[in-house]
Amino acid sequence: MAVADFNRDGRKDIVLLAELDIDLSTSQAITSGLINVIFNTPEGWKLSPATFPRGIYGDHVAVGDFDGNGLPDILAASHKAGNPFYVFLNEDKGQSFKPYVSDAFPAQSFVLGVAAGSLDGKKPDQIVMAVYQSLRPKEGEHYFSHALLAYRLADRPGKLLPEPKRTVVYVDQDEPINSFRDVAVGDLDGDGRSDVVGLRANGELLVILQKPDGDFLVEREKPGIPEASPSSVGIYRAGSKTLLVANFSDNGKAKGGVKVWEVARR
Repeated sequence: MAVADFNRDGRKDIVLLAELDIDLSTSQAITSGLINVIFNTPEGWKLSPATFPRGIYGDHVAVGDFDGNGLPDILAASHKAGNPFYVFLNEDKGQSFKPYVSDAFPAQSFVLGVAAGSLDGKKPDQIVMAVYQSLRPKEGEHYFSHALLAYRLADRPGKLLPEPKRTVVYVDQDEPINSFRDVAVGDLDGDGRSDVVGLRANGELLVILQKPDGDFLVEREKPGIPEASPSSVGIYRAGSKTLLVANFSDNGKAKGGVKVWEVARR
């Protein structure tokens, strides 16, 4: 779930993304109604008439103004390999959303985590993806990579670029199962530049700081809860403090929980 004022009436609305496309009680596939925008009206909650492509489901959804038209757009993670639909541009104050599709996005990938923010300090927002890509070009070959990628869709308000501009924040070819499960964007070290944190399948948090020249440096890996399932990560402000918060779920091997780090700036 994510919160934003989609219809610009001064009240916060919500967007919901289904984490499964199956009815667990019947094992029947669900193909529609997996993304829902719900308005917070004076009369109560009201479902937006907006429709979305079928079969989209995932663990994370984020909001940001990616095209610079002043309306919050939607960025959805996907557990569906090769799904081309991640970004939905708000065209009519939440009444309809236009899917944004580009060949610049990773092919045959799982986008497991998403965030919105500005890594280059410009407006409007960039989309940030935690990506797992697995390719088998021929028998006996298997190539995979894990990446944190940022894309700028517009370089000024209301003006989309011909193709989104990509920034590679981080990429590796670690063991196949150690994918990034979520990603967060925020200023950790107080230098005015956005930094990135990736939460991996093994429970570690990869802290990546942005240098003055715009390049990114892996600062450290922080342990999570051993053997618990990593779920989400976020960067939050609490008064004068900056907090890094990670959530872990029970999985039968270990109990989950929430770990909170207060960022110490030197």
